[in-house]
Amino acid sequence: CVGIMCLWLLAGLIVAGNTGGGWNVFGTNAIAASYTKWMEGFVYFVSAVAAAMAVSAAIAWRRGQESGNIRKRSAGLMLVFFVSSVMRFGLSVPITVMALAAQDLCGLFTYGLAVVALDEQRYGGAYATLLRCGVADFRSIAMTTSLLIADGCLIVSVLKLWARYRASSTPGRDASGPP
Repeated sequence: CVGIMCLWLLAGLIVAGNTGGGWNVFGTNAIAASYTKWMEGFVYFVSAVAAAMAVSAAIAWRRGQESGNIRKRSAGLMLVFFVSSVMRFGLSVPITVMALAAQDLCGLFTYGLAVVALDEQRYGGAYATLLRCGVADFRSIAMTTSLLIADGCLIVSVLKLWARYRASSTPGRDASGPP
């Protein structure tokens, strides 16, 4: 799932030049130019490769039930996928923030610039009243938050799976839980 999504976003980045926007992948508009374009390309490529390694580790794990060497390699590949997922999670924060700023979520970018450009005395400190959130803005916030939570749950699940792989590939360890 992660690998397919990263390949799809990487293809869109290369072919059309549109950034995925991190967790804001279902935002209202595609962003053609972004300062995070190269960071996104790197993140999507590394994540797709690590996801392919994790799939091969799971397949090898199922087929090599008897071999301890295959189990250790599978646990190592699952650890690589976990580390790359944590990296993707961390780098998705600035990517998503840039995508939301470019989307002008709730007019925050436009009105934020207006507040900075104009005198503070004009508004009397009532900056929050300038923000106008529409249905599309709330939908974007909900989808972005949902994807952030799902991504975090995925990373925790990969950690638990790696712990199980590691425990069952190490002699004398119980495979029922984390080390």
